[in-house]
Amino acid sequence: MSPKKIFQRYFNNREAIQNSRIGRWFGQHLHAHQLWHFGRRPVAGAVGLGFFLAFIPFPIHTVLAIVLAIALRVNLPVTIGAVWVANPLTVAPMYLFALKVGMVLTGDHHALTEIEFAHSLAGIEALFAQMWPQLVLGCTVCGLGAGAGGNCAVRWGWRAYLLRRRRRQQQARALNP
Repeated sequence: MSPKKIFQRYFNNREAIQNSRIGRWFGQHLHAHQLWHFGRRPVAGAVGLGFFLAFIPFPIHTVLAIVLAIALRVNLPVTIGAVWVANPLTVAPMYLFALKVGMVLTGDHHALTEIEFAHSLAGIEALFAQMWPQLVLGCTVCGLGAGAGGNCAVRWGWRAYLLRRRRRQQQARALNP
């Protein structure tokens, strides 16, 4: 099955997205053809955008994905699907990894071991005040890496599929002239 057919099968629910509460907020902007096209470039861009947004440490991934997919003219359903790489099971390991990347990049390797944590709202605020710069830097770097990696993986995988299909067709023509 071609990559285009796979994406169309699992992400082609245009009416459901347009009739949802968020879909009604965006109105006519959701009717652009590019947002629903399942070509190699729109899908690769959507995966890259979705993987980048998955590392943004704010709880507005879906709304931000819709706005940026409309602005960048990439496939909307694939973008929303790719954003949900950061789901309740994966978000803690993703952000912990991003925090460690941020700590390595800032040279602050011992930030977590030196923090005194008080079990209160003030303690949580103090913890985030000390970790926030490393977390933002790590999320940005990891998001850029994941986005670029996802975009390249889709493009290369799609191209490999097309080359393999062309080779099979040429072999079939050579056997049956």
